[in-house]
Amino acid sequence: MNRAPLLLSETWTTERPGGWWLSEKLDGVRVWWDGHTLWTREGFRLNPPAWFVSGLPASPLDAELWAGRGKYLEVLGLINSRDGRPWDGFQLAIIDLPAHPGTFEERHAAARGLLLPPHAFVIAQRICSGLRDLRRTLREMWDCGAEGLMLRAPGSLYVSKRSRTLLKVRC
Repeated sequence: MNRAPLLLSETWTTERPGGWWLSEKLDGVRVWWDGHTLWTREGFRLNPPAWFVSGLPASPLDAELWAGRGKYLEVLGLINSRDGRPWDGFQLAIIDLPAHPGTFEERHAAARGLLLPPHAFVIAQRICSGLRDLRRTLREMWDCGAEGLMLRAPGSLYVSKRSRTLLKVRC
C-alpha cells in the first residue's frame, strides 16, 4: 500500500470558527484501517495483535493510534518497534468513516453507532460557538497538556487530500 487515502488538515488562520465542529487534536499517530489491515498514514503496514483489531468494522476507518496526552513518543515507539512490543494501553481513536457517502454529521453519527472493542472510541465533537469559545477551549486544552484542537466544516464531505474543511489549531 502507498500513502493512506486520508483527509489531511490545513492550519487554522482566519476562518470564523462559529458553527464548525470542534474536537481535541490527539497527539498520537494517524492510522488507516482498510477493513482488514492497519496502516500508518505513510503506508507502512502495522502488525497489531489479533485482539486489537478484533471487532473493528469491515469498512475503512480514519483513526489515531493514541496512548494518552503527552505520550506521543510511546506511540511512535510502538509503531517503530519490530520486537513485538505489547499493545496494552494503546487506543484507537476514530476520526471519521471515509467510505461513508454522507456529510460529516452523518458520518459521525454512523461512527457513534458502531459496536467497537473497549480500546476503540469515536472522538467527541461539539459545535464551536465562536472565536471566544475557540480561544477558551484552546487555553483549557493547553492546561490539560493537549496538543490542540481540530475544526471541521459543517456539512463537509470526506475527500482523500488536504482540505480547508479540516483545520488544526495548535496550543
